Amino acid sequence: MPNPDDILETIFADSHKPAYTVGRGMYEPGRAISFPTNKIHSGIIRARSTLMADGLLHLDTDPNVVQLSPYPMEIAYWSTHDGKTPVKRDHIPDIAIILRDDRVMFIDYIRLNEQAETPFFWRRVAERKRHFQEELGCV
Repeated sequence: MPNPDDILETIFADSHKPAYTVGRGMYEPGRAISFPTNKIHSGIIRARSTLMADGLLHLDTDPNVVQLSPYPMEIAYWSTHDGKTPVKRDHIPDIAIILRDDRVMFIDYIRLNEQAETPFFWRRVAERKRHFQEELGCV
């Protein structure tokens, strides 16, 4: 199993490429936004939604945020299909950030109505959070 420190170092390296590329209006037609920032080596993050672009504005202006990594990596974690049946799920976070105190956080931008419509949404959030804490030592 790879060393968590090596994984985190890789996703924040200048040569890192996002786990996927957001095309023009990929998730919301006409809503993909190029967000300029000095907190990433390329200088541009392709936000997949206006909600994400708004969140990036807050991260970009926060002095405690040192570096950003959009769509940093794909993870596989154990979840349940119906609350009981185990299933392995894949997930790519929207953004990873390094804070001034060297903590690393992963953030997903999900609209409130999408959260309400997704069965077992909060259980999946807890499962992903546990995965990032246990496997990578993140908050």
